[in-house]
Amino acid sequence: MKRRAPLVLAVVAAVTVAGCVGGGGGGGGEANEIGPDDPIGQMNETFDGTSDRAELQQEVDLILQSYDVETSDENRSELGNIVLDVAEDSLVTSEMDVVTCMSNVDPEEEEVEGETKMDKIRSVAEFCAA
Repeated sequence: MKRRAPLVLAVVAAVTVAGCVGGGGGGGGEANEIGPDDPIGQMNETFDGTSDRAELQQEVDLILQSYDVETSDENRSELGNIVLDVAEDSLVTSEMDVVTCMSNVDPEEEEVEGETKMDKIRSVAEFCAA
């Protein structure tokens, strides 16, 4: 029996290492599939309070459309960074709370000189995080 124990341990170790290195089958690799060109995926992984990717994208796109901003990945990414910034400074609001609030706030129609559409979005995000 003493001779079998090292062999059994070696086989178990080899199978464990092969499973980790090979990654064959199974669903463990999904988190690695989110790249820099997937801002919704990044937000879904990063934001507190998120659970449904499709719902998050719908709310993010609604916010951008409300301010007449193109729903591109670049603008989604910028919105995500704004939400992270303002939620980080808030002690009581999660990122998803900010997104939900923003999607329910009607954009102001008045133009402020020198203010971009993303500046308006940041102002609303700050309001929602307060």
